Amino acid sequence: MSIRKLRAGRVSGVVASEWIGPLGTIFYNELTGTLRISDGVTPGGQPLQLVAEDFAFSFGDFVATTETTAPFGATLMSAEINQDINIVSNGTGSIHVIGQFDVYKTDADVAGALASPPIFSVTDTGQVQMLVPDANTSEGAVTIVGGLDGVYQPPVNSGVMLHITGIAGTPGVPSRIYNDAQNSFAAFVARRYNNTAAAPSAVLDGEEIMRISGTAHNGTIIPGSGNQRIIYKALGNQTLTNQGGSMEFWATPLNSIIISKVATLTSAGITLESGKVLSGNVTIGSGNTLDVTGATVTGLTLGGLNPADVAGTMTGTTIKSTVTGSSLTSVGTLTNLTVTNTISGSINGTAAIATTVTLVATNTTDAAHYLTFVDTVTGNENVRTDTGLTYNPGTNKLTVGSINTKLFRNSRDAGTIAAAGTLTLDFSTDDLVHCVWSDGMTIAYQNFTAGSVVRVMATKATGSGTDSISLGGVTAALVSSGNTTISSQADVTVFMEFTCIGTTIGTVYVKL
Repeated sequence: MSIRKLRAGRVSGVVASEWIGPLGTIFYNELTGTLRISDGVTPGGQPLQLVAEDFAFSFGDFVATTETTAPFGATLMSAEINQDINIVSNGTGSIHVIGQFDVYKTDADVAGALASPPIFSVTDTGQVQMLVPDANTSEGAVTIVGGLDGVYQPPVNSGVMLHITGIAGTPGVPSRIYNDAQNSFAAFVARRYNNTAAAPSAVLDGEEIMRISGTAHNGTIIPGSGNQRIIYKALGNQTLTNQGGSMEFWATPLNSIIISKVATLTSAGITLESGKVLSGNVTIGSGNTLDVTGATVTGLTLGGLNPADVAGTMTGTTIKSTVTGSSLTSVGTLTNLTVTNTISGSINGTAAIATTVTLVATNTTDAAHYLTFVDTVTGNENVRTDTGLTYNPGTNKLTVGSINTKLFRNSRDAGTIAAAGTLTLDFSTDDLVHCVWSDGMTIAYQNFTAGSVVRVMATKATGSGTDSISLGGVTAALVSSGNTTISSQADVTVFMEFTCIGTTIGTVYVKL
């Protein structure tokens, strides 16, 4: 190898960008000061390469050196102590960093700074890691502020990892956090372990796993405790075979600053704290129970029923004495009924007995068990067992004889039917129906019930002239007059009797 000694000399009358020069000659442009080296071929020469390992050099306030001890590397720093370094793009140009990017704590010694893990790191595959061991009550580990002024309310409690301040405005802009999942679910997962990250241990019974809290500014400060919160707790010491957990719901009453627990949710259901209220519609799934032991229940509906009517949907062998005002209509496959008190009321809207009575079996051995009426007012007995109630255990039927008591029928006043209006008869509930009509009326039917008879009295309104009633779908062959319409005049009442022997309109007969 050979070397070339540097010797200054001036060449006049040449252009630096065009001059070729002898091979190995170093020259520079007097106007720009740019150093070039001639390769004996290229006009303007080649750039002169300065190797940092050979010497330290400075340009502007930058000093470039090469570390000769571990950790080895090229170093670029400011020349003055505590001097800022600005990397500025030119116009709209971008600043690009290629490769892994690490930021270390400030240290006077480069090797000393690099000896610790980076406090901010971006790998060449995009993973970002931050080390913030000193998150305190004045600022969080990561703070995102929706404004160029950088103003935010500092955290109240220490340990804040992420602090977001929304965009200011009047009215304000909601501060939102989106977690979009593609072709899968989006999860918010809180994990807790005891001890350390290097040696984690199990979470114990009753320890909090996660807390969701909402806190409002009170006009003076933002309090350290929330207005309401949801707490996730461990239920039992956590093991490989126990992952039990519960959720607690806390709220602050109106005109109070004391937050208190309202209810606890576990796999067994919801438990209200003492004095708390469960209101609104409550649905209890099949196979589950609602335990209100020791509680006062008001305004509660079960399947749309008032508690006073809930006996209509009860199952079992007994109805507790606390159930009152029941409108029980069906007892399913009842085989034995024990009544300890007096029975009174009506059957299908018709008074069963003029006075309150008690049914007493006259024997227990015959195939037919005759029942005797006992009037609880007079104490008199109706011993005409041949015409009374007879129960046949073989057929499980109760037969009603010619009882010497007055029966009453259920009646309904349908009011005034509008012109060209419709009167709907319900074969499951109607018995006697009265209405007033004027200009044309149609009879309609619902809930066809075999054996049901409905009597209708339709009075033509005063001054309404003459018009007709349509029997609405009943064929002429099933009407006593042979017609499907009935003509009437003002101040006249038409009597109609509808007998249903099946479950369709084709089984309805009409007698006029």
